[in-house]
Amino acid sequence: MSFAPSSAPPCANVPAGAAPGTANSPAAPAAFARRGTALRDFFFAANGASLRRAFEALALPDAPPLPPVAAWDEEEYLFNRLFVGPGPVAVPPYASVYLEPERRLMGEATLFAREAYAALGLASPWQGSVPDDHIGLELDAALAVFDALRQGRTDVSPTGTPRPAAEDLAAWWDAFVAGHMAAWVPSFLDALRRAGATSAVMGRAGDDLARWLADAAPLGRGAFSLPAQPATKRGAV
Repeated sequence: MSFAPSSAPPCANVPAGAAPGTANSPAAPAAFARRGTALRDFFFAANGASLRRAFEALALPDAPPLPPVAAWDEEEYLFNRLFVGPGPVAVPPYASVYLEPERRLMGEATLFAREAYAALGLASPWQGSVPDDHIGLELDAALAVFDALRQGRTDVSPTGTPRPAAEDLAAWWDAFVAGHMAAWVPSFLDALRRAGATSAVMGRAGDDLARWLADAAPLGRGAFSLPAQPATKRGAV
């Protein structure tokens, strides 16, 4: 597993046309993984075509229909203004901005994310160019752990080293997703709703990220049958 959109963890094999189910049914984990993958690719989009593909991947059986989009070139321009640049961006997609007192990049949250990936044997291929606490990288790591836990595996990295125990992966989920991500993503979404208020595309992506996070928060404690862990601002992996 590497932090690249093309190397996403595979989703569950759900028969075509399967109806969405409860949290314990086969369809719900698949929808959760597919939503997370689409969101990761959305925030990693390199151009209008990849932005559109990622957005259209949010059309899931358990979700409302996607809104019509009149002009994708305008959405690409807005995406760059919000998240990429050039110049200052309206909605920085980095945890440090929302967790550090001075709203700065490359703060303690960035180091925390890098160390969390290293605990799994992972490293961002964009170290030095994209901060490790980018929302797309954090989603990618969470998806890798979710996939491993669903399949009863303990290998997350391509080499399988290190091989944390299953209970350690669930504790990682509690610290990183239910703790760290839950501490900053809501503020990121508030900024997105304000800056992207005129865009149905940005609004829908924000709504889906909020839903993904709400579905994700209890998984370490519930789906993987471990005791409740206290959610801290950053946690400890």
